[in-house]
Amino acid sequence: MTCKYLKLALLALASVMSWVSYAQTREISGKVVDADGADLQFVNVVLLSLPDSTIVTGAMTDEQGMFCLSAETEQGVVQFSNLGYRTVCLPFADIDGQVV
Repeated sequence: MTCKYLKLALLALASVMSWVSYAQTREISGKVVDADGADLQFVNVVLLSLPDSTIVTGAMTDEQGMFCLSAETEQGVVQFSNLGYRTVCLPFADIDGQVV
């Protein structure tokens, strides 16, 4: 009888593990420019979760102003910040491939 319950517990555990590993990673990328259209280098790009603004992941723009973020969520806000510029926050779902 206990062997039957052990098999059932192992089957349940295996199904939960496969469901957890199925989580999709979404990758977004874009370009950050200033008001004149010049590439902005080394801008901090951070994905914040909602509603508490916990940092999920972050990146920095390269020499051409390009960035790429990977996350297992589609919810959140992407914050762009750099010294001397106003901080900008945009919804994560609206960023991919955009010039910010």
